[in-house]
Amino acid sequence: MSNTTNTNEPEYINLPERKAEMLCCVCGALIEVNPSSMCAN
Repeated sequence: MSNTTNTNEPEYINLPERKAEMLCCVCGALIEVNPSSMCAN
């Protein structure tokens, strides 16, 4: 891992995007099971 150009962009900045993807998968499953779930809104 070379931190030459990503010195101002720590790895944790990518966490929100990963969380969004995980939530999308979870919400997708919840919508299939319960369409009236919060994720459906």
